Amino acid sequence: MISNDIKLTECQICFERFNKTNKEPKLLNCGHTFCKECLIHIQKRIEEINCSICGKKQYEKNIEDFTTNRVLYDLLFSNS
Repeated sequence: MISNDIKLTECQICFERFNKTNKEPKLLNCGHTFCKECLIHIQKRIEEINCSICGKKQYEKNIEDFTTNRVLYDLLFSNS
């Protein structure tokens, strides 16, 4: 069961709604999703990205290499 506090349409780092540009939902190899902008900020600060939820190390070096969460993206933007 998903907690009522978690909004699947929002990044769990900045709590802003995903969008098609800077807040594009990016899927980490652990299965968690964060916005592109937050991942860029994290990488600028510490170079290595670990999941903010489970702590798993991410192996992609370039944010553009992270897969867009297509299921979430299509649910949010299929009518726009």
